[in-house]
Amino acid sequence: MSSSKNPSEINALKKKIIEKDLLIEELTREKASLLKIISHDIRSPFNRMFALLQLLELDFGEITEDQKKYIDQMYRSVFGGMEMVKNLRDSRAIDEDKLSMDIESIEPPAILAEALKSMNTQAKLKNIIIDLKNDNSNPVISGDRTLLLKIFENLLSNCIKYSEEGAGVNINLHTDKERVIIEFSDNGPGIPEEEIGLAFDKFRKLSPLPTLGEGTSGLGLYLSKHFTNLMGGMITLRNGKKAGLVVTLDFPLVTNNQE
Repeated sequence: MSSSKNPSEINALKKKIIEKDLLIEELTREKASLLKIISHDIRSPFNRMFALLQLLELDFGEITEDQKKYIDQMYRSVFGGMEMVKNLRDSRAIDEDKLSMDIESIEPPAILAEALKSMNTQAKLKNIIIDLKNDNSNPVISGDRTLLLKIFENLLSNCIKYSEEGAGVNINLHTDKERVIIEFSDNGPGIPEEEIGLAFDKFRKLSPLPTLGEGTSGLGLYLSKHFTNLMGGMITLRNGKKAGLVVTLDFPLVTNNQE
């Protein structure tokens, strides 16, 4: 018994396929438009809220413990929103192949210092002390200054989010003959072993939650891996021996005769 379809059935199927393709194209355009709105138009309100919070603190002068708690919660919400917008903007640039890079010889310790400064307020909100250890070297790698700063800020943000209030975060930078190794260690819950392989997936949210309910987009580790790979480096994850997560960055060292 023949199972072939007659011409009218085939044409009907072709029409449905075309309609589905058109719908997918329309949904893709809507998604791109929504991401554009989020990554551009919503950034300004968050910046204004941050400025208003700073003015509010100045106008209050002496504030009660409850008032400080509410202001701190507002700061965390604003920082979370600003980070989400920034990461969505970077993700969109990758998707549209519009990510710009300016490769040059850069010194990671200088970029680390800049990242620590930019993340200082977030750390203070949770009374977290960030301890940076350097083996007294001043290594040079080949990379993009802006992308390296984004990597450091994303990793520091995760360390702060997943650590308890008053805990410590450790950064260890050391250099051997060929590599520059930078380790970020928090005091959080770590990642279940069965989920470590998923941690770099785009928009992936894992079972451990930020300790004070901070927002997360599931983009920080994805972007950090993408940027690290673009600069010829590697990024790996492992759970600490006692607690927390250790994120290791590994970049080729630029020697004097390579500059």
